[in-house]
Amino acid sequence: MTIANNSQSSVKNLMNLAKNQTAIISEIIDNKHFGVVDTMVSRRLQDLGFLAGTKIKVIAKMPIGSPIVIQLANGVQFSLRKEEAQKIQCIPH
Repeated sequence: MTIANNSQSSVKNLMNLAKNQTAIISEIIDNKHFGVVDTMVSRRLQDLGFLAGTKIKVIAKMPIGSPIVIQLANGVQFSLRKEEAQKIQCIPH
């Protein structure tokens, strides 16, 4: 499932959000870094709650960019590697 957005220029991957910024997940995309297991990584992110339409907030970003700590709308927090975060496309709030 993806969220329709009239302004594609406002869609960003999670790594491009600033600390304390909120957004709505629009979709999970492919990342060639994961190779043949990319589909499984996408499915795992969805199983954890990274679903289109879910509100998220960036809690912390490390100075070198990875990991990034994300809080889902239900309050659950996850630490994601850069490659995982790059799969998550979102619309800043």
